[in-house]
Amino acid sequence: MLAYDPSEQNPVLAAFLRDQVPEELRPPMAVHGKDFMLRFFLGQRADHREAALVDYFQSGWSLARAVRAVGLWWFGSGEDLEVLDFGAGFGRGTRYLTRLVSPDRICAMDLFPEMEEFQEEIFGVRASISSHRPEELDLQKRFDLVLVSSLFSHLPPDLFGRWLARLWQTVADDGLLLLSVHGAETRPPGRGMPKEGILFESDSEIPELDGGAYGSTWVEEDYLGSLLEALGLRYHRFPRGLWALQDLYAVGERIPEGPPPRVGQPAAHLDLLPRHPSPRRLELTGWAVDFWDRELEIRLLVGGEPAGRTTPHLERPEAAGLLRRPGRGQVGFWLPVERDRPFDPREICLVKAVPVDGDGEYVLACDTLQGLRAYARQLELARELEIARTGYRDLKDRLEWIEATRLWRAGQVWWRWKGRLTGG
Repeated sequence: MLAYDPSEQNPVLAAFLRDQVPEELRPPMAVHGKDFMLRFFLGQRADHREAALVDYFQSGWSLARAVRAVGLWWFGSGEDLEVLDFGAGFGRGTRYLTRLVSPDRICAMDLFPEMEEFQEEIFGVRASISSHRPEELDLQKRFDLVLVSSLFSHLPPDLFGRWLARLWQTVADDGLLLLSVHGAETRPPGRGMPKEGILFESDSEIPELDGGAYGSTWVEEDYLGSLLEALGLRYHRFPRGLWALQDLYAVGERIPEGPPPRVGQPAAHLDLLPRHPSPRRLELTGWAVDFWDRELEIRLLVGGEPAGRTTPHLERPEAAGLLRRPGRGQVGFWLPVERDRPFDPREICLVKAVPVDGDGEYVLACDTLQGLRAYARQLELARELEIARTGYRDLKDRLEWIEATRLWRAGQVWWRWKGRLTGG
């Protein structure tokens, strides 16, 4: 069963691909019914399907852009590479890799048995099942490029170094190990960093996996650097090079002499879209920041046509604090748009943050106008439900406390009476 069937011909998803992905790089579109990453995005988007699908396909495209940029820097070209996509899941990124490299030169690996048949049938790659322990990984072949996205961002300390050493053994001479991690600066507020330089917590977006072996991990550069140095390897770090969240590390026995590419995208957020009294007017608010300090534009397209643009110019200290860039308070934007005819609720609106002097656009939202408003309502309902649940839990805890207090008091009365009856 598919979570997304290409026969749906979803117009919102089609609008996103037309705007963001060159036609020759557009991927196979089927999404497996058990794809945990789509499930994660659905949870993030309060089960609003169009928004989750756009997030899913955008995250895969962001990964492919990073792989393409780093691969060209490292190899000069990439068409004849042998590629291992390790921890490929159900193909969020693999689907795009098949447009960069011939599918029969790609091997996809993960722990889930269902992924093997799906990856081979839909994407035409070679797929096989991985292992829980690095010492049990049965893989004799070596690859020019070994891609490991979002695995080391989940490993506990006792597995981190072991998987690093084992996966390096799968890299061919002059090859590239491209991996991603959560940098220490992205750890949740209030979490201290252990002196060893690695912080692990036993929860993740994949509850099917053992939290003790696959949770959430943040590392200092010195921690990873020392492990690589012990293996005799060199690296180049791309801070927040993946999804404006994870650091990318290009690892090998040598580093290319040319300047490294700029890899990454802005971090940005669109606030809930209010209904304006005038049907001919929209007002967009949100925030956007670029970690490489490039100037950004916020652009709105309606029905595929430019409808307005602005630059971040307002104070949004809560966003700057969230991103741990306190000196960058002016990251907020306000974009009013008015036209001579009413906006059709079925028109597709696409909002994106665009670095004006480089690659790496990021789509904040792509949906019909009525879809954006429905999503806003879904979020409001989700928040109201959470408040109700919190209130219920508080009330339940209070009643249990009262009941426990009554039982304690009753017990005290009984002991007093018992003492009088026995003369104690």
